[in-house]
Amino acid sequence: MASGKTYAEVSYCRHRGSNLTAKLGAEKGGKNFWSGNIVMNTKSFHYYSMLTVTGCGSVIGKMLANGSTYTTPPMSSC
Repeated sequence: MASGKTYAEVSYCRHRGSNLTAKLGAEKGGKNFWSGNIVMNTKSFHYYSMLTVTGCGSVIGKMLANGSTYTTPPMSSC
């Protein structure tokens, strides 16, 4: 934590499938923090985004793709 900010890394490991454009994000205290668009191609690859969230508490990782949001179990940010 630096200057009252917490950094959350949200990652997605892609193994197969067609090209897609997605955003990686985190939710903390009902507020969403999103990356810019990430173009994910058909190759196996590890995609990640480092996001700045504020304060300590429960954080939920998210991925927004094709109009659907996928979430992870919550983790403590501190």
